[in-house]
Amino acid sequence: NWDMQYSEPPAEAPLLTVWFENAQHGIAGGAFSTMLETFDGGKTWAKRPMYAVTPDEIDQPHFNHFFTGPGGKSQLILAAEAGHVYRSLDSGKTWADIPVPYEGSIWGGMTTKQGRILALGMRGNLFISDDLGDSWRLVATGTDQSLTSGTQLSNGDIVVVGLGGAVLVSKDNAETFSVSIRPTRSGQSAVAELGSSGDKVLIFGEAGIEQYSLTPQTAAAE
Repeated sequence: NWDMQYSEPPAEAPLLTVWFENAQHGIAGGAFSTMLETFDGGKTWAKRPMYAVTPDEIDQPHFNHFFTGPGGKSQLILAAEAGHVYRSLDSGKTWADIPVPYEGSIWGGMTTKQGRILALGMRGNLFISDDLGDSWRLVATGTDQSLTSGTQLSNGDIVVVGLGGAVLVSKDNAETFSVSIRPTRSGQSAVAELGSSGDKVLIFGEAGIEQYSLTPQTAAAE
């Protein structure tokens, strides 16, 4: 059962990402730098203008994805439109725009168990940072499909998905990737590990929710 907690259709600003620090405090972000905050577990939400991030009405990039940094929930990273990545060191109270050498949209991101931050962008662009976003390095992905989501499996492998059915796997902490293109070539928006064997994931996207085997000889949607 679901109950509506917040709705503002006239704003025409879809919400694209949500993050919770704990059971009570959460932040949601979306189009045109929309940011909402709750302190009661999502029962009520209030707009939170990010003037420190977007000081005028001209530069209002879409906020695409919140994820936690290597230092735990006090460190929060926000992937955004037009090459913007933002960093908070105080659980989202204040933000700084950290430069990424790319002008295209950053659609998603993740932090590996080794503390490396991945920024996933358009046209196969993937950047890594080992210093909390102070500097970035472009990694060759072997695809020009836009990347949307990534996860690290229990065995340490990193799986990244994107548009056009692209599935990328890295066994060396995102230094190199192997690429598979699923036959359906459908858009994929998120990925999560299935079980703990390290050979299956759940992929969320245009085709719904699907199981996918990462074993090369049997890789197929089920």
